[in-house]
Amino acid sequence: MVGVEFDSVTVRVGGKTILEDISFSVEDSFSLGIAGPNGAGKTTLLKTILGFVKPFRGSVRVFGLDPVREGNRVRRMVGYVPQHERISRSVPLPVREVVLMGRLVKRPPPRTPGPEDFEAVEEALRCVGMEGFEESPFSSLSGGQQQRVLVARALASNPRLLMLDEGLASVDVDGRLEIMEHLIRCHKVRGMNIIIVTHDLGLIRRYCDAALLLNRRVYAYGPPFKVLEPQILRKTYGPSLRIMNH
Repeated sequence: MVGVEFDSVTVRVGGKTILEDISFSVEDSFSLGIAGPNGAGKTTLLKTILGFVKPFRGSVRVFGLDPVREGNRVRRMVGYVPQHERISRSVPLPVREVVLMGRLVKRPPPRTPGPEDFEAVEEALRCVGMEGFEESPFSSLSGGQQQRVLVARALASNPRLLMLDEGLASVDVDGRLEIMEHLIRCHKVRGMNIIIVTHDLGLIRRYCDAALLLNRRVYAYGPPFKVLEPQILRKTYGPSLRIMNH
């Protein structure tokens, strides 16, 4: 079964073309890395998957569903960590409650948590290396720790598709590798699909089945070892791109 499919999709916002003639498809049980310069339309592509943005032209399917017409069904299957998320510091929520929100928000009222919900919260926190912080106020955590908790919140609902929009950018390098190891384990054991938007091409090369280079249109799509080549990267990012191997 096809997991996510874009067929000749063009997206316009305020009369401006953000995505142009985007076509690609990935089979169910995939891990996809998306890279491109700032303003390339990466966040818009994720919002199109969620049904928050309607294509001007073309069609999108997520596990066979139209995210515009069947957005609620699609969003119940997706865990999403946006690029910028703010939880008010004036509300002293403990970490456990923040993660629990990711599970209960997809449930109809009354949203009363049970033992299985708290078990899912504990497992999600273990996945991101934040076990033992359940009672800590979210606002007291460092930026990197907060981002780990937000990833755990997305994981707690056991999503069919997890999307991270620069979701690990504020986490240190060792932490990124640790979290990605756990996410790939979920991908392989549970069949959880993953889309990660990142400027860290090393993460894509190391952990993703496929890579997509985007700058308003698709410049390359395929296995990372074929896509992440210097000449293709320069076409995507521009000739001033500096590539550092490590």
